[in-house]
Amino acid sequence: TVIMIVSGVAPKRIIRKHIVPIKRLMKMHLTLGELVQVLCIAVAGGIGLFFLGNYGVKGDFSNDAEEFFFAAVTVTGCVAVVVTAVWKAVVIHSEVISDEKAGREPESTRTLTGEPLTELSMFWVGLGALAASLFTGLNIASAVINSRITKIVSISSAPVVIVVFVISVFAQPRKHDRLTMNLLRAYFFIFAGISEGVLGARAISQENFKWTVIHAVRLAIDAVLFHYGLRARAAIGRLPDSELHEFLTCHLFVGGFKMLAPILFIVFRSLKCFIEREAESRCGNSNACALSISSYLIIWWFLGLAQGSIKKEWRDQLDLSIEKVVTMKISWRKSIEGILLAVMVACGAFLFALMTSKQHTSGFVMTVSFAGLIAGIACFVSEVYTVTKEQVRNRSSNTQLERADPTRAVERVDCCSWWYVGAAFVLTSSYTLLQLTYAIVLDDGLLMVGYMLLPIAGGCMVISGYLRPKDEGLGKKILHAQFFLFGVLAAVLSCIAYLRQGQTLLALATLGRIPIWLVFYWLGLKLRRKAAQLQPSELSDFLCRKVLLGGISGMAPMVFFGFEALSCITSNGGLTDDSCKNTSHAALFLSVYVAMITVVSMSSKVISRAERGAALTYEQVATLKLSRSQKLQGYCGVFAAIASMYLFSVLGVQGKPNKAITYLGGAGFFALAFSSLIEGYKLSRSTSPGGSGELSTTTTTIMPPANQTEMVQTNSRNGLIMAGGLMSERRLSLGGVGDNMVVAGMV
Repeated sequence: TVIMIVSGVAPKRIIRKHIVPIKRLMKMHLTLGELVQVLCIAVAGGIGLFFLGNYGVKGDFSNDAEEFFFAAVTVTGCVAVVVTAVWKAVVIHSEVISDEKAGREPESTRTLTGEPLTELSMFWVGLGALAASLFTGLNIASAVINSRITKIVSISSAPVVIVVFVISVFAQPRKHDRLTMNLLRAYFFIFAGISEGVLGARAISQENFKWTVIHAVRLAIDAVLFHYGLRARAAIGRLPDSELHEFLTCHLFVGGFKMLAPILFIVFRSLKCFIEREAESRCGNSNACALSISSYLIIWWFLGLAQGSIKKEWRDQLDLSIEKVVTMKISWRKSIEGILLAVMVACGAFLFALMTSKQHTSGFVMTVSFAGLIAGIACFVSEVYTVTKEQVRNRSSNTQLERADPTRAVERVDCCSWWYVGAAFVLTSSYTLLQLTYAIVLDDGLLMVGYMLLPIAGGCMVISGYLRPKDEGLGKKILHAQFFLFGVLAAVLSCIAYLRQGQTLLALATLGRIPIWLVFYWLGLKLRRKAAQLQPSELSDFLCRKVLLGGISGMAPMVFFGFEALSCITSNGGLTDDSCKNTSHAALFLSVYVAMITVVSMSSKVISRAERGAALTYEQVATLKLSRSQKLQGYCGVFAAIASMYLFSVLGVQGKPNKAITYLGGAGFFALAFSSLIEGYKLSRSTSPGGSGELSTTTTTIMPPANQTEMVQTNSRNGLIMAGGLMSERRLSLGGVGDNMVVAGMV
């Protein structure tokens, strides 16, 4: 952070000169200073991931060797960062001084275009061969000396080696001479053949024929994948130069090394168990979870490689627009792919939550792992089949495909498919059904599950209100019925259950939720009518990006928090175990916070751009030139943010229930609810320019004053920032939502 702040002192043209271009990194045409910078950043980043993965580890610091190891790793990371900072500071300072003496030169930018990149440096090919050789050496050592450490390192490093090896295979796709192909086959033989052969021989010597068969099957699968990988490599080499440049840069190199970061984090997370010297069976489950999650991430990367391996004209024929997804005008194969991908992501999120649990059997872990793995492989096979079929069809056709016209009119959407209405209704009604069961059997475990399902059901209720904003017939009747089941009947059933248990105060408090739900529902109906009055283009964008994609992205962290609580519950004494109440309550409040932020972000787009008025500037925030309502929202938002940080830090904490978690989480909820009510009231009273009402205080978007006229461009960025109750909505692209779901669900 200090380096970023200090770097703002130097002119931007000098700063840009010292940013290492990705193209030069891929070709390894680096100066000595750039090479030092890249190496130091890589070392510091790896050490940072190591500490992040082992956050909360309980080590034995009475052991001098362990204390020395952690101290040495800490010093190494600090030295790497300091060397980078000092090197850049000295060089940039000298250039600033020389510019001041010679006079400021005109602003210029360094061109990075030049010739398209058609192959990577031999350095990356050699790196893949080196990684394969080291991996094989670890497997040989593990088989010969039967050491636990070598076994752990070889298993944990497998996903990293796979990513580096794949990059080396596709690094030079236009080289098909005999020497290159023989070297690739030799690399594969070293990586898979020798490793699986040695491990299989050890299994035979131990008379473990089950693992002998497993290693033989894995070797056969690796051989098939390598064979078709070489065929894909040849097809990629036939791409035009510009598209090959895009594949090597975006999909292979950048995509691969971006995928390494979460894989390293997961691997380091699995090592936490070994550092704490747990039993080998428990650590085996943690390692199995890490390998499965890493496999899912690699499959996700492979999907991107498959999509980028064909020409852009052919890829345009396969891409699905957001509008088609919203209206469900998609083929059955794409629908199944989406379901399989959702299953894989859900299994990954659940396995990540299971990594810290210590009571699950290996059979349960393997069942969840294989379910996600089969779903991911099936999705990948379907995508490869679709891509291959499109290649064959277009090559056999003599007609020249036209490139998609970017100015072509986009299909506009005024309502979402009934499938989404039905899915939201089922998820919301499941909460009411759970409350009915609880009122009958009076099982406290069902009450806990109901609390965890409440934010998801509430989010589905809000999404349902915007799915068909112009439908005043059947769609509105279904919405009323859905609210009655969720807001009224569920509260009455909970009240009956509490009365049967003799808890009169809780019963009255439960009935008190009904007026609160009615207030929210009244505001929601007003905002729904405003959404129906949007211009066709704005309504289509609102339904596609905010309601559907924004809603799904908001559901991902809520599902993860639910899995975190479920993992603790199932790994201890069951649903009635008090030792998991800390984690369950923290997960509940965090899910509620995410649901409320998602709702406010979604509702902020029910008014047109003309009604939003002038954007709030950074200067106004820095000088606190805000209205009273904005300041009040800011105080509430800051308090809720601090509460959410504390709640996130206690996830996974077991022991006696801590009332401070409930009190602080409840206070944060009321603060955020109050801020949301103010925002909803202002949104419902917003008027067009020239009319009455608070215009400038409605859903402010923070941006520099110089960019106030570029509101559309600023709003098209990715992400959602909440700082002091002030919302800055940035739209999500389809690809960005996929990445966000993976990050939110798995990391």
